Amino acid sequence: MARDFCHVRIDFQAAPISQGDLSICCLLVLVAALYAIFTLERGSKGQALAVVTGKDVQARLATADTANSVLALPAGSEIKVLSTRGDWIYAALPNNLRGWIPAKNAERVRL
Repeated sequence: MARDFCHVRIDFQAAPISQGDLSICCLLVLVAALYAIFTLERGSKGQALAVVTGKDVQARLATADTANSVLALPAGSEIKVLSTRGDWIYAALPNNLRGWIPAKNAERVRL
């Protein structure tokens, strides 16, 4: 049983790169770098990670010290910052809860 093989030769010649092409390439690299910096700064899914630094911090339903408490957070608790309002941070808390904590009681984590 005879087998026939077909050999194909393809020659590529590099075209010279124009200044416009190089500018577009540099712009794309810049945009990718800025996006990477933004993503690292904000964390995954736009959420910045933070650690509770205060002792027994009360996460609350509203931005007031008199608002009902959602959860008591010991120092070292990990939270995800969702937004900020004045001196308060709205965060995703452990156990899929959400609440407001004083910004002075949390430190953002940079990865």
